[in-house]
Amino acid sequence: MKFLSNKSVAYKFVFIVLVISSISLTAGEIVDYYLEKNRTVNSLIENTLLDARLISDYCVVPLEFTDKDAALKVLANLHSKPTIKSAQLFDSDNKLFAYYGDTNDFIFKNSYFNSNKEYRIISDIILAKNEIWYNNTFYGTLYIESKTNITRISNVRIKYSIIIGIGMLLVALLLASYFKKYITYPVIKLIQFTRGVSRNADYSQRIEKVYNDELGQLFDEFNNLLGAIQEANNKLALHQLQLESTVERRTLDLHKANKELEKAKNDAERANLIKSEFLSNMSHELRTPLNGIMGYAQILKTMGNLNEMQSEQVDIIHSSGQHLLSLINEILDYSKIEAKKLELSKCVFSFTSLLNNVLNIIRVRAEQKDLLLIFHSDDDIPNYVEGDELKVRQIIINLLSNAVKYTKTGTINFRVKSIKNPEHNIKIEVEDTGIGIARDKIEKIFEPFTQFNEKLKFVEGTGLGLAITRKLIELMNGKLFVESEENKGSAFTVLLNLPGANKTEEAAELHNKIIEYKGKSIQILAVDDILTNLSVITSALLPLGFNVITAQNGEQAIREYIKHKPQLILMDLVMPKMNGLEAIRAIRKTNTGTQVKIIGVTASLVQQKERLEFVSLCNTVLHKPIVLNEMFNVIRELLNIEWIYDDVISHTNIENFEQNGELLLPDLSITSTLLEMAETGDFLEINNIADNLVKTDSQYIPFSNKVKEFAAAYNSERLINYLTSLK
Repeated sequence: MKFLSNKSVAYKFVFIVLVISSISLTAGEIVDYYLEKNRTVNSLIENTLLDARLISDYCVVPLEFTDKDAALKVLANLHSKPTIKSAQLFDSDNKLFAYYGDTNDFIFKNSYFNSNKEYRIISDIILAKNEIWYNNTFYGTLYIESKTNITRISNVRIKYSIIIGIGMLLVALLLASYFKKYITYPVIKLIQFTRGVSRNADYSQRIEKVYNDELGQLFDEFNNLLGAIQEANNKLALHQLQLESTVERRTLDLHKANKELEKAKNDAERANLIKSEFLSNMSHELRTPLNGIMGYAQILKTMGNLNEMQSEQVDIIHSSGQHLLSLINEILDYSKIEAKKLELSKCVFSFTSLLNNVLNIIRVRAEQKDLLLIFHSDDDIPNYVEGDELKVRQIIINLLSNAVKYTKTGTINFRVKSIKNPEHNIKIEVEDTGIGIARDKIEKIFEPFTQFNEKLKFVEGTGLGLAITRKLIELMNGKLFVESEENKGSAFTVLLNLPGANKTEEAAELHNKIIEYKGKSIQILAVDDILTNLSVITSALLPLGFNVITAQNGEQAIREYIKHKPQLILMDLVMPKMNGLEAIRAIRKTNTGTQVKIIGVTASLVQQKERLEFVSLCNTVLHKPIVLNEMFNVIRELLNIEWIYDDVISHTNIENFEQNGELLLPDLSITSTLLEMAETGDFLEINNIADNLVKTDSQYIPFSNKVKEFAAAYNSERLINYLTSLK
């Protein structure tokens, strides 16, 4: 109610009292009016019906003997009832037999009584109907018209209620006007006192309270506020005197400090530039001889004339060199970032192959710590993208390595999603159940040469991974988000823009495509709690003619097995409600459970006992992400089936020639292994792989010679660039 906003408290109090009184009185009078009206009407109805029944009893004989005079005499007795206006008696044939009063005043019709009701009210008239029965014989019907004064009574009652209501409102108004002073007087007194304090700025005054109620408490709090303001003003005056002298003195000091700060800033910028150039040069100079030390350490390890102590010393040389090489590489990258010399090198590369290569590297590290590594990717992720492959690879490896490093037990979730965003199209998420980071320490982890230990205390160290990761993401115009909670884990989210591209030049591949299998229809039960994984399996098996049944947990798997009795089960281990191990136990206990072939599907297992039991109950185990060719080979062996291949053979060429002729490339798995060996500096294993390639096919000689050339010079950087360019 806006009209009350600017009214006085007294006006509002009186208005509220009147409104409440009016509503209460009106509601009470309305209820009383309708109750009294109903009582009056019900009483009139009962009297009219009673008169109709009594007269009907005396009309039986006149109707039976058709004596209209007798009937008129009976009806004439109604003159003693002043409320009865007229009456009409109809015989059994519904013909008017006798009447009382003026028949023109109201003509009775059965249409007024189209129901079983004995009465009807029309305006101030009550129409009563009573059928005349005697010894189960119907003689006729009596209608009585009784007039009432309902309208007049209602009008009198309304006038009476209005008079009473006005009187009560006047009383309420008088009482409200009298009692309002108990509210308005203290408020007016407080307003006047406040104006005096504000006008004179004299906070030493105190107001004397009138009542010991809530308004009295308001007076006490107002006095306390005045005391606090007075004390604050005294302190402020004293502080102002001290501040004036301090400001004058420090203005001179600040002017001098600004000059010194400007000089220090210039010196720091020059020193930082010199440091970045020095680190860049020294890191580059140290990499080649350090790689040589590591390579010869591996060669010495293979020599049979080393004793146990010498062998341990060689191991120390190799592991120390490997750690130092990793540190130097990180320092070099960071020095380039600081010197703003790190540039993007865009090319078209296989994003899915990069993800698989990274997974192969990280999975080994995760399994060494008995961690569960879960990978999930959207189906619409582009296979080939345009961007800097090495930097994307480094970002993902740094995040996953950091998750493995600081996670003792639990799970690492690695998710790659396709998003629709004007600035980014790829979303990478790495979530772990590690030691976590306190909120006030999150920014600290991105500082160079800083890392945190197991006690969550930040100490100086060699940590450059996350610092480089953030710099690389910024260089690629991406975004990095971190969410972490101490003792619960961390979640890193990266947004990148890697536009999809068409790859026209790939390594040569010759293979036949499987289109179906020979024999009867085979049912396969695929069990996985992630719908994407089920979709991959189903999409791979359905076109080949298999009847695929799916389940999303162990309980569903048991029900589907009992219902369909499939010949083969692809069983995931980690699932909600009931995991794969529990489901296999139950299936193996059924009548046909020992005969069904079961392929275990998992990324890694946390507990050694579960790993051994799961493997023992399965016929074989596949690791995620599933390699389809590997899955097809396992299915063929377990079910003893024969594939039917398409006659069309796909041919792809690579326009990459060496002096010795056309370059034949090995399988992607071999180049990925070589790439991993190059990153760790294992040149001895690189030479072994290159020699084995030549033994399998002499056409690999050009590729093998090229790889061995880089390995002989211990130049991992050029070897990595070369292998990456072949994808």
